[in-house]
Amino acid sequence: MTGEVHMDPVSTMDEDTARMFLEKFPEAARLVTATTTALAEVHQATLASNDRSQDQVMREWQAVGAAIDAQLQRDDLDPDQRDRLIDQRFLAAQRLTEADGRNKAFLDRLDDRKTLFAVVLAATAITLAAGGKAILQNRSLLSRIS
Repeated sequence: MTGEVHMDPVSTMDEDTARMFLEKFPEAARLVTATTTALAEVHQATLASNDRSQDQVMREWQAVGAAIDAQLQRDDLDPDQRDRLIDQRFLAAQRLTEADGRNKAFLDRLDDRKTLFAVVLAATAITLAAGGKAILQNRSLLSRIS
């Protein structure tokens, strides 16, 4: 620790300064808003696609399990055939569990990326706000921009 005091420029910016910043630099606010909206749309689309894919995987594995269960109901199976079918049923259940685990890992990575992007976006907004505050507080600089 160097003894430096770090202040969040957004929370320390007074309302008038923030309003002036947004009036002078509306593109910064639009950029942050548009980026956040795009991120939310992409995230929702990814989740919807994942849900459809998971539903399809689940239906396929249920069909495999149902087919094996139907075979197990036959009376003409010898013990070896029955054992193989039971093994196949357990294997199908294991594969479904593995697929579910991979899906959960994917969702965790997706959440991690969303969080990282939100942090980067917040840092960008803070940087823009801090720069805008400095410009707005130095009226001579502001008059040169106008």
